[in-house]
Amino acid sequence: GGERVTTNYYSDTAAYADQKWTVKHEQLPRITVNRSKAISSFINKIRKGRISFPRWRAMHPEFTQDFMNIRKEVDSKDIVRFIRVGSDDSFHAALYCYTVARAIS
Repeated sequence: GGERVTTNYYSDTAAYADQKWTVKHEQLPRITVNRSKAISSFINKIRKGRISFPRWRAMHPEFTQDFMNIRKEVDSKDIVRFIRVGSDDSFHAALYCYTVARAIS
C-alpha cells in the first residue's frame, strides 16, 4: 500500500548515521542516508555474498552495466566518493530497495 512508499535522500552531511528517518509530513516519510557510506556498504555486502542477485549472465545487460558504472574516487584528504561513469540507475534502484527493506523490517 501507499503507506509503505518512502523517498530516499542522499546527503554527504549525514555521516554520523547509516540511515535516518525524517518525517516532516506524516504522508511522506523520508530516509536520509550518507551516500558514500550507503554505496560502500551495499557494494561490500554484494562482494561478501550477503546480498545476492540472479546469475550475472542471466541479468539484462543494461542492468549489469549500471552496476559497473560506479567508480570509487579518493581525494587528497582521503575522502571517498563514488562517481558515475555512465548510467547507474539500476544500481541506485537496487540500493533504494535494500535501504527501505532494512528500514521497515
